[in-house]
Amino acid sequence: MKDLGIAGVQKKSFKPQGTDSSHGLGFTPNLLKIKGVPSACDQVWVCDITYLMTENGWHYLATVMDLCSRRIVDWEISLSNDADLVCKALYEAVRTRSGFIPKGLILHGDRGSTYASGKHRKDLAKFGIKQSMSAKGNCYDNAAQESFYGRYKTSSVGKYVFADLEEVRGNAFEYIECYYNTYRKHSSLGYKTPMQIEEKRFPPRGKELGHAVLHSHHETNNN
Repeated sequence: MKDLGIAGVQKKSFKPQGTDSSHGLGFTPNLLKIKGVPSACDQVWVCDITYLMTENGWHYLATVMDLCSRRIVDWEISLSNDADLVCKALYEAVRTRSGFIPKGLILHGDRGSTYASGKHRKDLAKFGIKQSMSAKGNCYDNAAQESFYGRYKTSSVGKYVFADLEEVRGNAFEYIECYYNTYRKHSSLGYKTPMQIEEKRFPPRGKELGHAVLHSHHETNNN
């Protein structure tokens, strides 16, 4: 092939959009270290993004976890690792809680530009959520999320290349909703599942208040 000047056609390589912490958007203090281990649901949420390979390139999975129950409160998948993805994950997490957000709730994530973006911070302010960020290059500040992604990829993804967005979504739904939240027992939770912890500790929800919070957020966005 070399003598004849022939070269094989190679599939285009796709590089995932990693976390960009070299930005001028500013950072917020690590409130998680000050708060410590939460004693109830909706005191601390943690968030992160990972990437999954498809035949058409990388897709991105954003999750929001309640640090007390370890439940994945919401997850979203997108073709792009951007502010829209993390904002949608936040909004849907609030919706999962019927819009009821206790005063003082902390959302802890990394220093990436998606979480530091003005759009994401604006949404946090609307919902009355305090932002917290990990120390630079310190993944241990968000160990619960890192552990979740590690187990998910080891047990349900491996080196598998998904066909498309819908297959990625189906795989994530099956693992998160049908297994992790419902059946995955944690030693740190006394060998209970995330949903068992939430059933035991979750405070009553006010639907009217919840809908009001979400409605106000929707109206502000439209204006």
